[in-house]
Amino acid sequence: DSHRLAGPRVLMGGFNEWHRGPVTRGLRREFSSPMRRRRTHPAMFPLFALDRIYWDAELEGEGFSVHRSRLARVASDHLPVVARLRVSNRPPRMVPYVVGDALPPAE
Repeated sequence: DSHRLAGPRVLMGGFNEWHRGPVTRGLRREFSSPMRRRRTHPAMFPLFALDRIYWDAELEGEGFSVHRSRLARVASDHLPVVARLRVSNRPPRMVPYVVGDALPPAE
């Protein structure tokens, strides 16, 4: 059961998955993301890039950063990822909105 929605799509958050995991591979088939991954976890001394931002073809990425402040390190064990996106000049397209399990099949 799927619905059709118009407009740009953005997914962001702490995926708690390595960049070559099944969820990440599935998302990269449909969405763009910054080429350079930024370390966000653990917040006190970031070693791993577990937090990501993905966007579809209707958007263009202009800038990406990790917010590093004392408050950010206390608020969560992950540092916030920040993106500046711009709506591209491409015409909007209708895309299926998946209801249910959107994960790629297990390998």
